[in-house]
Amino acid sequence: MMLEVLCFLLGVHLSMMLIASCYGLIDLWYRIADFIFPILVRILVVAALNTIFILWLQGTNQIAFISGQLFFLVFHIVIFWIGRILVIFLTRQ
Repeated sequence: MMLEVLCFLLGVHLSMMLIASCYGLIDLWYRIADFIFPILVRILVVAALNTIFILWLQGTNQIAFISGQLFFLVFHIVIFWIGRILVIFLTRQ
């Protein structure tokens, strides 16, 4: 049980790192020529870590890891849209 919780949290953490790495493209777009290589390397490394853990883990640990990744992805999307709706609602007043 404890190992599954740790796998879930590892999945959340690696999903967070991958999404943050992808945001690096947007954040540094004004100087993309200088930072394209480090950003792409970080995205590839985190994606490779995700792949390694998915292939290495077995059974319930693998399910917990993937569930953690999906949980954070859904959480991130929901928070984004709630923020957009709040901004629209608050700027109308």
